[in-house]
Amino acid sequence: SSWSHFLISKPILSKVGWFDERFPGVGYEDQDYEIRLALRDIPFIDIKVNHLKNIVYQTKDFSYGKNIETDYKKYSSSNGKHYFSKWETSDTAKQGFIYVRIIQGYAKLKDGMETPNFYPDLNEVKA
Repeated sequence: SSWSHFLISKPILSKVGWFDERFPGVGYEDQDYEIRLALRDIPFIDIKVNHLKNIVYQTKDFSYGKNIETDYKKYSSSNGKHYFSKWETSDTAKQGFIYVRIIQGYAKLKDGMETPNFYPDLNEVKA
C-alpha cells in the first residue's frame, strides 16, 4: 500500500510517461502517477514482499530545504499546490471522472494540465 518501492516497465512508461517533474519536492507524485495509470486503464498491482519492510518515518530535516512549507507534516506544500492545480477530485462518481485506488475517490485532469514529456522517447533510451 505504498509507493516507497515500485517496479515499472518500459511499455508502461511508453503509455503513461515519466513522473511529472513539476512536483519539486516530496508527496503527491505517486497519486498523480496512479491517476495517470487509471486513465490509460492500466491496473495498479500491489504486491506484498515479506522481507521488504517499509518504515514510515516522520521527516524532521528535509534534504531539499530547511524552511520548507509542508502538508501533513511530511509532504512539501509546493507538491500539493501543483497536484490540486492539475487534478479535480471527488468523493462521488461524476461525468468524466475515473475511480482511483490511491485516492479512494475520483479524479479528472483539469484543462491544460497534461504532463509534458520531460525525457526522450523510450525508443531512444538504452535498457
